[in-house]
Parts: sequence; C-alpha cells; structure tokens
Amino acid sequence: MHRRNSGPVTLPELRSWIAQPRAAVVVLDRSDGIRWCNDAFATAHNAIAGDLVGKNLVVLLPEKVLEERRKLWAPLHARGERVEYIQVFGGQRVHTTGATLEPSVLGEGLFVFLLLPVAEDAPAENTPVASSALLAEYSLLSRAELRVLHAFAQGLSREEIAESQHRSLHTVQIHLKSIYSKLGIHREVELALKLGRSGIGAFTVEEWERIVQSVPAKDPSNRSP
Repeated sequence: MHRRNSGPVTLPELRSWIAQPRAAVVVLDRSDGIRWCNDAFATAHNAIAGDLVGKNLVVLLPEKVLEERRKLWAPLHARGERVEYIQVFGGQRVHTTGATLEPSVLGEGLFVFLLLPVAEDAPAENTPVASSALLAEYSLLSRAELRVLHAFAQGLSREEIAESQHRSLHTVQIHLKSIYSKLGIHREVELALKLGRSGIGAFTVEEWERIVQSVPAKDPSNRSP
C-alpha cells in the first residue's frame, strides 16, 4: 500500500500516484464534477477518459452511493483532511485515498482520489468500508444470506460454508435457495459468475461482517448478532 502523507497533493506526489500499476486516479471539483481522470478510472466505467471530463459523478454513481461517498469525504471538504476507505471498484477491492490538490497543479478548490487494488488478505483494520454500491444489488438478502453469499464468493463449498458459519448443511442449502430466488438466478454457475464480477469475495470476513452489520435485520426468525 502507498505511503501515507498529509496535506495537499503536490505535482510530484500526483505523478507518483498515476505511475502506480493498476491505480485509478480522478480529480473532482467541490460539486463532484470530473476535471481529470486516467484511463484506469474511465475503463472501470466503460468510458474513455476524455469523454468523462466535464461530467458529474452523478451520471456514474447512483444517488445513494454518491451520498455515502459525500459523508466519507466530509472531513476532506470541510477541513482539507485526507480520507481513506475501502470499496469495490471495477470488480476489485480497492483502497481509496482522497486529498486536496495543490492549487498550483490544476487550479483552486480541487480534490484528487487514488483508487488502488489491495491484496485479498490485507486487512482494512479500522478503515471505513463503503458498502452502498455493494448492498444496493443485494438489498433483498438477509444478514444470514449475505454471509453465505460472501462465503460462496470466496469459493467455499456448501459443506465448508456450513462448517465455517456453524450452520447445518440443510440451513446453508435453504439460504442458497433463497438467494437464488431473490436474485433471479437458476444455476450455481450463474451465481459464481455474478459474484466474480462483483468483487465481493475480495473482502475479508471481518470487513464483510462490518458491512452485514450495517444491514437492518429483515427476518425476525433469523436474527444475527
């Protein structure tokens, strides 16, 4: 992971961000307008970098997701403090850093964000996890189903899921059947491919549990701690 600095990002630091393999970088104004981005950022949105300049993030992100991001960015916008969080971007688990951009680089009032893939086994520790984009697609699932979903995304078999979550195999199969129904999926391979694109499996069990705990309990008969 990159070395943590503080204060505005200078031109040399911006160049070091851009030079990192697989790093996505975007420069935003205070209204979430895109002033500049690299090809990695644009590709993740199925776009060309030049075409995104001048557009607003609202055309790329659902409003609920953007609201969550704005809350995470509050210390940055209010006090110029660097912010960090974990999210899924381009189907990968990434560590995101946001900072003010030195005015001499591209002008006043701009913010730059570095999105850098991190190893699957690298813990987020106390770093916030942005979950709105993930949970929007799986909003119908219960907490227990989300835990099974994550374990399935990590490649565990039904038997391994049952053992790791201290559930019976029958219970796991019931959860999977419910997941299939709620997501409109009919075959195991469909679920595997869907989750492979989502990046869910890249989250550690601890990170995913923090996400699960943010979901209101839906099934009174299946309350989770």
